[in-house]
Amino acid sequence: MIHVNSGSWQRLRMLVENLDTSATGSDASGNMTIHDTSQNAYNFFIRDAAPSADLLTFKSIDYSTFDPNWDSASVSNKVRVRSFLDEDLAEASGVTHGSQSTLDPAERVPDDKRFSIEASISQALNNDVANKISDIFFISNAIGAPEMQYSLRYPDLDRLADKYFNRLEDKVDFKNYFDFFKWFDTNFSGMIEQMIPTTTEFLGVNFVIESHML
Repeated sequence: MIHVNSGSWQRLRMLVENLDTSATGSDASGNMTIHDTSQNAYNFFIRDAAPSADLLTFKSIDYSTFDPNWDSASVSNKVRVRSFLDEDLAEASGVTHGSQSTLDPAERVPDDKRFSIEASISQALNNDVANKISDIFFISNAIGAPEMQYSLRYPDLDRLADKYFNRLEDKVDFKNYFDFFKWFDTNFSGMIEQMIPTTTEFLGVNFVIESHML
């Protein structure tokens, strides 16, 4: 991004990402092309380099991104321990000390027996947007700032949306995605319903239409 008063208005001018990791060097003629993945298509053309030479090197960087479904309750650990033989561990975990073989019939079980397979057109966009945001605190500040309590819009999110969608080369292809969903629903929904337990309420394969996070 350009953050100086040069008439650019902080517009994304170029985004050079060598997505083809196998193309790291010049060809036999000493030429190489590095593509600009923004809408402007200002590609880099390297000429008269050493033939068949390695011009780029890759560095592996490990990083993590926050879950775009951060506002949806989810639990990855489905095992609930009811008792421990170790007294200190049982007290710290809030469970029974000793051996327990029966459960209280009046205990409320929070399990949801509904099961559905949902295809969301915005899921891929949300995952990519989350990959561009450094941490969840940006969303927290953009939405939860005190001055935003009575605001009709969120300016920080509007600016992020402008910068993000400016890097896309074309519109999202909804038709191919929906065609794949129809094919999957027709061929696999009956098979999945036969595989799940009878105590599970199968809600089918659903195409979810929802807004993306921006």
